[in-house]
Parts: sequence; C-alpha cells; structure tokens
Amino acid sequence: LCVFSMFGTLKAQNNEVVIDGKVNSYDEGMNRFAPVFVGYQYSISQQYYLAEEIGMEAGTITSLSFKTDMTWYETAPRRLDVFVVNTENSSFNGLNMEQLTLDDIYYSGNVTFTPSAWIEIKFEKDFKYTGGNILVCVNDMSGTFCYNDSYFCGFQLPTEEPARCVWHRSNEFPFDPIAKVEVANEASYCIPFIKLTFGEESIAENVLSFNVYPNPVQSEL
Repeated sequence: LCVFSMFGTLKAQNNEVVIDGKVNSYDEGMNRFAPVFVGYQYSISQQYYLAEEIGMEAGTITSLSFKTDMTWYETAPRRLDVFVVNTENSSFNGLNMEQLTLDDIYYSGNVTFTPSAWIEIKFEKDFKYTGGNILVCVNDMSGTFCYNDSYFCGFQLPTEEPARCVWHRSNEFPFDPIAKVEVANEASYCIPFIKLTFGEESIAENVLSFNVYPNPVQSEL
C-alpha cells in the first residue's frame, strides 16, 4: 500500500483598480494635471478617490501608479513623500486640508517618470484599505526646478461640484502636510489618473492525501 500526500499554499492574484476617466459618468477627456506642481521647487497636492471608483470592499494596497501623457519628461528623479489615508471626506470645502501624520507616509524616495506610461510607486509598508474613500497626498521635496509643462493625465469634474483636488506650490520652502494647512494656492476639478494594486492574500493551506492500491499494479489500479 502506498500513501501519497500533496500540500501547498495558494495565493490570489493581484487586483488592479484603474481610475482613468472612464469611471461612472466621467468621459475619456484627458487634462494634463500632475499630483504635484513639478514646475516649482517644492509642491504638494491632495486628492480624493471615492469608494465607488475603487470598487473594492476592503483589502491591502501594496502600490499605486500615476500615468503621464507626456512625449518627454524631466530625466532627473523627483524626491517624493506619498501619504495615503482612509477617510469619510469626499471633497474639499473652503480648501481645508486633511490632517496627516508621519504614520501616513507609505513611500519616501526618488521617483523617475517615463513618458506616456504608468509609473509604479511600491509602498514601503502595506496600506490597509477599509472600503471607503481615500486621500492621496504627494509632497515633492526635490528642491530642483523642473519644466512648467510637466503634468499628468487627469479628468474634468463638473465645475459645480466641490473640489476633489487642491494644490500648494512654492519656489522658496517646502510645505508641511502634517501642519494641516488651511489654505491652498489652487483648487482643481481635475485629479490625476491613478492605479491601485491590491496585494496577494494567502489562502488557507490545503493538504490532500490519497491511497494507491494494489501495489504493485498489473491490470487494474
């Protein structure tokens, strides 16, 4: 009598959520707006992405990507801090900024952008998405000048709606997103195209056992 055992750990594939102007009632018109004003030495932006756009109940986000529509781009990498938070808010009223902490930073480092491509930013720690809206804050700490025309794809929101994205910019000093600045330089109805990657989840290990007989086998198994 021979006894065989088979076991293994299965993992679900990564799920990608793309918000690129084709969600809900938004059209496919594209505007070149960036998550940061890279035409200035220091800049910051905050933008909301809504639960119905994300379409996931909950999960672990391991990276996000932005998409450019440029035929060229500054070759020097940008020094970015990327904050992400779960929130019940869906828009900025009176240009109030979201309160952030150092614990909300999921990436801090250099990012080099490639024309007309998704640029992935892999998180340094997992973001636990709770199923609601999220706020993404990108703080550019490069301190070096880039072209004024360096923007990302975005889509136009109705002008009568509250702002989904706000911008700060300065060529003298960096803004501090933790300070909860109450006034933004500009509100925008365009938010950057984004891709969220939900990480793999381990499925419970299955152990399979079965018997093979008779042994040895002649004409019947």
